[in-house]
Amino acid sequence: MAPSPQRPRLLVVDDEIDFADAAATYFERRGFDVAIATSGADFFTALLASRPDIVLLDLALGREDGMQLAARLREDAAIDPQPALVFLTGIATPVDRVLGLELGAEDFVEKPVSFRELLARLRAIARRRGLRATSGRMLLVGEVGVDLDAQTLVDADGGETALGPGEFALLKAFLDNPGIVLDRDRLLLLAPASDEDAADRSIDRRIARLRARLGEDAESQTVIETVRGHGYRLAATALRRLT
Repeated sequence: MAPSPQRPRLLVVDDEIDFADAAATYFERRGFDVAIATSGADFFTALLASRPDIVLLDLALGREDGMQLAARLREDAAIDPQPALVFLTGIATPVDRVLGLELGAEDFVEKPVSFRELLARLRAIARRRGLRATSGRMLLVGEVGVDLDAQTLVDADGGETALGPGEFALLKAFLDNPGIVLDRDRLLLLAPASDEDAADRSIDRRIARLRARLGEDAESQTVIETVRGHGYRLAATALRRLT
């Protein structure tokens, strides 16, 4: 068996301590090792201490210029290999973007930040570096990974697809009851329908969509089985815990 990929190391550089703490908590729970720096001086100390794979750097770092800090980082021979750079900014001007690209920036993210969107961006960068960030609660359902904390599906190439609240609730109902037949009433109780899916037969449409997400069709039924006259069940052999 191949060794498990290393957890990506992330350095969050932001003088807004509440934001930095919230980011650290969020990304730690989702598979990153996170360090924090709240000033330019802290930045270079943390770089040497944590050796990050990715730096999330606020361009407006108090009275310090994040772009200048990034330039110093790129010139520092002691930092080898160099981390990927993702810039946080209120408004990224065209000049900022050009300078950032010249410094090898991977991305610009405008504040206010959606952590969920930022997670997808950081995971994509980590994959390009041969790293994989998972929350520690990963299941394999058929041939598709399920990240329970991020509520995403992960394909064989590491690509991720976010599930809506209703989709995840329906999938979770099956994950919590592998091999057990669940009738429509039970499924609607565990995963209530939206207004447009309020009819009893809506559960059939929702399961058809979920099957498609999981890469199967109604004919194969290797993951979600139809038990005629009774309901549906997750095939016990389709479920495996990864981490």
